[in-house]
Parts: sequence; structure tokens; C-alpha cells
Amino acid sequence: MFGMKCNTTKCEPCTPGFYGLLTGIGCNPCPQGGFYQDEYGYVDRGNYKTDCKQCPIGTFSPSLGAVSIFNCRSCPTGTDTDAKAALDACPCLENFHRTYRYGACQPCQNGVDCTGGYQKLRTGYWWSWNFTTYIGADNLGSSDEYKQFVNNLSDSQFDLSKPNSLNYTEYKGFLPAVHLCPRSESCHGGGIEGNCSKGYSGWLCAECSVGYYELFDKCHECQDIKIIIIVMVLVLLTFFCLAYGVWRLDNRTRTGVTKQNDSFVIHLKIAINFYQVLGILSAVNEIHWPESFQSVGQSLQYFDIVRYVNVLSPRCIFPGVWNAYTFLYIAIATPFFIILSTSIIFFIWYIYRWYKYHHSLHHLTDNFLTVTMMLLYLTYANTCSNIMAVGPWSVRRFNVTANGEYTKLVLTSDYSIDLDEEDGLRYKTNKYITYCSLIYVVCFPLVLILVMYRRYKRHEVVGREDERPGTMGMRFFCKQYSNKFWYWEIIDMYNKATLALIANFKDDQASNMSYSLFITVILIALYLYLEPMKAKSDQRFQLLTLHYSQLIGWCNC
Repeated sequence: MFGMKCNTTKCEPCTPGFYGLLTGIGCNPCPQGGFYQDEYGYVDRGNYKTDCKQCPIGTFSPSLGAVSIFNCRSCPTGTDTDAKAALDACPCLENFHRTYRYGACQPCQNGVDCTGGYQKLRTGYWWSWNFTTYIGADNLGSSDEYKQFVNNLSDSQFDLSKPNSLNYTEYKGFLPAVHLCPRSESCHGGGIEGNCSKGYSGWLCAECSVGYYELFDKCHECQDIKIIIIVMVLVLLTFFCLAYGVWRLDNRTRTGVTKQNDSFVIHLKIAINFYQVLGILSAVNEIHWPESFQSVGQSLQYFDIVRYVNVLSPRCIFPGVWNAYTFLYIAIATPFFIILSTSIIFFIWYIYRWYKYHHSLHHLTDNFLTVTMMLLYLTYANTCSNIMAVGPWSVRRFNVTANGEYTKLVLTSDYSIDLDEEDGLRYKTNKYITYCSLIYVVCFPLVLILVMYRRYKRHEVVGREDERPGTMGMRFFCKQYSNKFWYWEIIDMYNKATLALIANFKDDQASNMSYSLFITVILIALYLYLEPMKAKSDQRFQLLTLHYSQLIGWCNC
């Protein structure tokens, strides 16, 4: 009989809190959320939506089988009290979410879509559910558990034969913290997992996946090894052609053929200085540069002589070994490699010239110093940038969980490096290596100024007319400056080192990042103020001012 529950001996009407069935004998409880029933044996359509009474607007029933309107309670905080409750408590307000179906709603994090009362990532944002890797604890929740809760929360059906069908009504774990991706295209969002786009992986999707390499701040699929070899050959040929061209220009300048070569070299050095500064600043992940700057900045990276490794795709040849530590080791090894290789080459060249022409040792020494100092000068900005990238000033703390209880330490220059790995011993070792490497950052410009004085400036001071031709090569560092300020290139080198430090000096607070940018612009403005007093010609200064004014404009954007 409808509206009755029976056993082997007797039948009784459904008690309050229950409703009868139309497909057989029995009673089902009114579900939690917004329903109750205060009558006996009630049956109409055999469905909770019609046979259970609904709580008044702004209230809900927290228990299964509520027997009275007095069992309906006020909706919890963060919910819409102008709407009726259904299978859950009152729906969450806009931009609010819940972790308990019948509990309060909390404000959503930036970067998530809370439609439906649960969190899902927006495009360009990222989070990680891998809590145990970062904090070494268990049972703190997972994406699978949260998905079960979300599926339950999104389900509007109630199985009449299974009163406990609304399982997983509460997610008891932690929710991950949401972070804005440095490159929006690497984080596609749109779900709970927080997967990276194709070709990207790691923390904030900032790494390139296996089989991809980074170029122009984007990940590209690796080329065939034959193409990489061809590119390597072309780069080497270009390098030797440029070196030969500079050598020919220097020879023509020494013989007094033309003064236009000096102007070309001066403008070339100004361009190199400018592009090296841009290369340092372009490494700042938190700056979202305008599109006009990005197109320029992408092409400028080639002017940093060490960055040619990106074109040759070393990640494709030796995958899994390229990170900030690797580039630190390369930066440290670069000066030693340059000095050793040039020493060997010039020693062989001297033996050959001495055996054939009995050439003077002074000429060899001058050329050796010129080439060595030139190569060290060209790599100085990149070396400073890679050394500064591993210092303690480059450490950034990220929240792993939304409540900020658990955090993760990484390098701002390389998010793939977890400073807590191996109890932080690896980072501590590399930090001490960085401290020792600062000796080169500070001392190389000082050595250069001594060499410049001994090999070039001293001859001008004493008014010698018989200056050896080889000493003119050191004038590369002085040509665009007046005689009174022949040492100004050293100030410029320290300026690059300072910018490299500031570019990596970031913290969790946006105010600290703004402060770093403010100091950067002040340094550039100070350099612009002092440069006209040191420049040799107004035309060259105007070119320099134009370049740096563009840089300040891009920073202000």
C-alpha cells in the first residue's frame, strides 16, 4: 500500500521525515539540504521534490529526514539567503565556494572560477595538489578527493533507494594556493588539475618539458640533431667572420686609413651595452612587458654572447641537466676557459711567428690582452646575471596551500629548483660558490682598468709618440668617452652587475618588486644624467639617450 512501510506482520504509515513510494511498499527519508516532512504517510508522486516540503527562503535542513519546519536553520555565512535550499544548503554567493555541502562558503582565491560553489582554475593560473612532495606529510587531501566532492556537489539527483547516495559531502583536505603563471599561454586552466600546456611542465609551468627547449621565453619542440649541427656550424662561422672583421677594422685604424671605423666600433659597443642591459631585465619573470617590447626583447637576447646556447638547443642534446645551477657553473668556468683557450692559441701563434718572422713578444702580449679582455667583457653581463641568480637575494617563498600553512622555497631565476631538496644542502653549497664568484664580479673591472691604464692611458699621459700599435686595441673601452673620463666603461660594467642583482632581488610582496623596479629605473636615469658629461660627441650621446629613453618608457609600461 502506498505511503506505508510493512514487515511480515503489519504495515504502518510513513513517519514524519519520510514520504511514501508509488512503485512499491516502503518509505524514503527527505534528503538533507532544504527538505522536511511533518505529516504521516504522505505520498503524491513518490519523489522528494514533490513529496517533501521545502524549507523557507534563507533556511536549510542540516539533517536527513527532518520532521518539522523548526528543523530548518538559517543558511550559513557566505550563502545566498534570498534563494531556496535544494540538496545542499543555500547556494554560495558569487565568487564564494564551499568544502562542506551543508556548511559555510568562503571567498574564492584570485585566479579561480567558483561557479557552482567549487573552485576551478582560470586560464593563465596554476596550482599544485602534490602536497606530500613539498611538505612531507600525508592525508592532506588530493585532487581525486576534491573531484569526488565536486561531483557530489554538482549532482542534483538523489537515489530514492539509497538514502546515503550523497556521499563525499565534505572535502577535509587542503586546497592548493593559486598562482599567476609567468607565461599565461603555458597554463591553460579550465579545470581542477591545473595541467600545463603542451611543452611546459614544473612549478608554475615555467619549465620546458622533455623534448622541448626554451627560446624567446617560450618552449619550442626540439629540432633534429642534424639541424642543430648545421646551426652550430653557422654560428661558429658568423663568430669567426665578426672576429676577423673587427681585427681588420682595428688594423685599418692603426694605420690611419680612416676614422669612420672608430665610429662604427663605438656605435657597436653602445648597442652591445644597451642590449646586454635589456637582456638582464628581460629575465624578470614578474614583469609583463608590452608586446612592442617583447618583440624587441626576443631578438636582443642574441647579443649576449653566452646565450647562443639557446639557439643550439642544449636541452635537446643533454636533457635534464639545465637549470640555474648549471648556468652558474658555466658562468664560473667561462673566464677560465677564455683565458686558457686564448693563451694556448696565442702561444701557438707566437711560436709560429717567432720561428718564421722573429716577431716581437710585445706585439703578442698586446694582442693577447686585447682579445682576452674583449671576450671577458662581452661575457661579463651574462656571467653576472647567472651568478646573481643563485644568491640568497634570489630566494622566493610560495604558498603551497591556500591557507598559507605550508610554503615552498624556490629560486626566482629557476622555479624548478626546490631549495628544500636534500635538506637544502645542495643550495647551501651553491650559495657559497656564488659568494666566492662575486670576487670575479668585483675584481674583473678593476683588473681591466689597470690594464687599460698601463697599456693605453699611460702612453697618452707621458705624451709618447712611439706607442706600440698593439696597445691601440685597448682603446675599444675608451673610444666613446672623453680623455678625462677614459675609465667610465668600468662604471658601466658595475652598473650592469648592479642591475643583475636587482633583477634577481625579489620577494613575495608586490611592494618589494616595485621597489626593485624603482631602483632599476633610478640607476638608468642616473646613468643617463652622467653619460653626456663623459661622452665624446653629442651624436653618440643622442643615440645612447634614445636607446635608454626607450628602456625607461618600457619599464613604466
